[in-house]
Amino acid sequence: MLEARANRRTRPVQLYDVSVTGCRIDCSALDLSRHDRISFKFAEKIVVKGKVAWMLGDVAGVEFTTPLPETIARHFRNEPVES
Repeated sequence: MLEARANRRTRPVQLYDVSVTGCRIDCSALDLSRHDRISFKFAEKIVVKGKVAWMLGDVAGVEFTTPLPETIARHFRNEPVES
């Protein structure tokens, strides 16, 4: 679970299929529409902004407008970080 903010509301959401350019989320906790702006707080100083690209029921695809650092994307995909 990760903190997301959209439409002046902050709620925890579950992220799936995380990449540097976007992700899929369970948006049942947020009242979202296509093209809504959304931001995710990955850490105290790492906030990534995006927009809702598509919706299907309680699932939304988010396109990041600022790229997510690759090391964080790998962490969410449970991939080892290259050293």
